[in-house]
Amino acid sequence: MGLTKKDRGAYLSKTVNSIFTSKLSIVIGATILSELIYIIIHFSAGLDGYIGFVLSGTMAATLSYLIGGQLFNINLKLKQAQQDLEQTNEQLIAANQLRTQMLSIVAHDIRSPISSLISYGTLLLDEKAEGTRELEILAKMTQHGESTLRAVDDLLLWAKSAEKPTYNSLHEPVNLNQILEEEIKLLEPIAAQKSIEITLNQNNTILTRNGKNELSFIARNLLNNALKFSETGGHIQIDIAEKNGLIRLKCSDNGVGMEPEQVARIFKSHTNTSHNGTQNEVGFGFGLPMTYEFVKKLGGEIEVQSEPNKGTTFTIELPN
Repeated sequence: MGLTKKDRGAYLSKTVNSIFTSKLSIVIGATILSELIYIIIHFSAGLDGYIGFVLSGTMAATLSYLIGGQLFNINLKLKQAQQDLEQTNEQLIAANQLRTQMLSIVAHDIRSPISSLISYGTLLLDEKAEGTRELEILAKMTQHGESTLRAVDDLLLWAKSAEKPTYNSLHEPVNLNQILEEEIKLLEPIAAQKSIEITLNQNNTILTRNGKNELSFIARNLLNNALKFSETGGHIQIDIAEKNGLIRLKCSDNGVGMEPEQVARIFKSHTNTSHNGTQNEVGFGFGLPMTYEFVKKLGGEIEVQSEPNKGTTFTIELPN
């Protein structure tokens, strides 16, 4: 190579140092390793006999071992960097899905009731309805207004919870029985339209420190789902009990039920496809996935059992 022994030693030292201070790829490292061995052989050729041979082999083996270990560490770091990038990409995808879901809710679940309010108001003004007809229209306007308000509250609650990966319960005790009774009362007009009876089975008063808003959201979505997929004249039963520090909430209906493949994806917002109800009630497939998220953040579990044409049962267990 046209180098003196001193120059060869300096070149060797400089090259080894670059190996240990640079994040070289495996391919580049292997090339440099070959070059180092070539230098060692030529450097040792200037020494006498057996000493030069042993020194050449020993130095080459040592460098191979050290550089091989360094390349192995670099490879591990590259794999870790790749995993970090994949994780970041998954988080970005999840954030984008969340944004899309929120836009869908704003566009449909909130816009639709507001449009209905405007339509009923216009009808009331055009017809100048009086008596029973006027009261009926005002009742529908009120119902849609309450539905819109609940949708806004649910959206804000969900958006707030999405910012926190875990849930810290610091609430004052609330009465779960009362929460369920309030939600049933709010949905009585919908139940009356389909002649559906809702029964609440409660043996004793259950107080819990789980958040009232979260519990109301869970109860409302379970009841809404049961009403949507129950036939006229159907029956919905709510059972609540507490045992060994666990609250058990069960919502059962005798509605249309689900196929196994529907059950498998019912809590997955990106794969769950909404189906129209028994009276063509529309939905967008977000209620149950959001319910699942709240149950998990409260440290609970939720499961579903369903059979076509026989009904569906949701069972939730929450720590108390």
